[in-house]
Amino acid sequence: MNQADIRQWWHNLAARERKLLGAGVFVLLLVFYALFLYRPLVNAVREAENRNRALISQWQWMQQQLPLIASHRDMADPSSPRDFSEPLLNWLDKQLSDAKLQAYVKRMEPVDDSRVTLWLEKVPFAPLMRWVEQVQTTQGVLVSEFDAMPVAGSPGLVTVRMTFYQP
Repeated sequence: MNQADIRQWWHNLAARERKLLGAGVFVLLLVFYALFLYRPLVNAVREAENRNRALISQWQWMQQQLPLIASHRDMADPSSPRDFSEPLLNWLDKQLSDAKLQAYVKRMEPVDDSRVTLWLEKVPFAPLMRWVEQVQTTQGVLVSEFDAMPVAGSPGLVTVRMTFYQP
């Protein structure tokens, strides 16, 4: 069927049939709009709002933990830094065991002689931050990179990648 045949067919329809067909096409366009454009957009906006609320809640919880972390500074004597003859990788492994964080280690990888990258999964945020603060303030080992992502549906747990270095 070409365009001329369609035009001929349209003109052969009664005025009432043309109006009914036009209304049907309009209703179909509305249904397609609602199903394939409007609903997916509304759902995407709702999901983004829910993710935003969850991230704000996680951030607020982390902010609330800061005073707790500061109040639990049961640090070792800062005048006794670590023995630098022991490789950083081995030393970090021992420190994680002592802090009872070893179970959360996914991977630990030396970058070079003075840097180690550590990945932890589903680790409690507050104990991790206390341990990181202790390592930095008392042992002379610093964190150069730190990425933390909240674990969905588990308040207080994070997945972390961080790089330690000894200056």
